[in-house]
Amino acid sequence: MATATASAKWPDVGEVPQWLKNWLDDFYALADTQGDEASRKFAAHFAEDGVQYGLGGPLRGREAIVQARAPGWKPMDWRKHEVLQIFTARRDYSDVLVQGRITAVFKNKQEVSGEFAVQIVFDDVSAPEPKAVLYKNWSISVNLIINRRQKLPC
Repeated sequence: MATATASAKWPDVGEVPQWLKNWLDDFYALADTQGDEASRKFAAHFAEDGVQYGLGGPLRGREAIVQARAPGWKPMDWRKHEVLQIFTARRDYSDVLVQGRITAVFKNKQEVSGEFAVQIVFDDVSAPEPKAVLYKNWSISVNLIINRRQKLPC
């Protein structure tokens, strides 16, 4: 199975750190996996007090992130994130912008696909496994928002 960053365009700013490639691939693989174990591993990519902004507003801390994942999966059977391009605001890649595409199949068997953009800010990037202190989703397909608001059979 291809990783989330398999076809991504990377910045031409210094050498892209391997930890970032690994973080994005693992993060999006877990984002696309249902279940409590995947939710806990997903949340472990954040600092203890990290903040994730999404369709439901801000989630503060790992436990809030874990708790929000199960309801988010209720209308969906499947989803896949693909990273299209990464930009960096800092040479150390501690503040990046990711453009990507998400495809989801809902319980009503409707498949939708749309683009997303997120900013990810990391804590100590010299650590063996940097953690996200901020994951801010600025855009997501209108089709996904509409499907989330519909009364879909679960």
